[in-house]
Amino acid sequence: MVRRGGIGALLTCAVALSCSSTPAVCPTIACEPTISLQLNQPIAGSYTAVIVFQATTYQVTCPSAGPISDTPPRLSCDANGITLTGIDLGHGDVDELDMNVELMTGDSSIVYPTTITLLSITNSMDCELVCYQHTGVVGN
Repeated sequence: MVRRGGIGALLTCAVALSCSSTPAVCPTIACEPTISLQLNQPIAGSYTAVIVFQATTYQVTCPSAGPISDTPPRLSCDANGITLTGIDLGHGDVDELDMNVELMTGDSSIVYPTTITLLSITNSMDCELVCYQHTGVVGN
């Protein structure tokens, strides 16, 4: 024997749960983790940047006309800074991360320890690829 109040309460609960939980939004287009590095002082002319981050080295000659690669990670740069896109940072604590940025101009080469800070997440921590947005200032 089924009680009417029991089924109604169960249905109300099921509906409430489905309405209250918000599904993760995981876009498959235009969602890439991005690290934007601003140069403390713009660099006039060409320079090379070598970035060591999480045991990986990235190099780019600047200024660049656009991203260096069609596949992640992509690097682009101008007189004011460097942008890295498509680096998968996983799902751990990424509020602040450290990297070394070496800037080479002419015969000069200086390494700048740089901390990047999390600005936002454009999708959800529940997504396979989390689209973190970080920024940092290179102290040149």
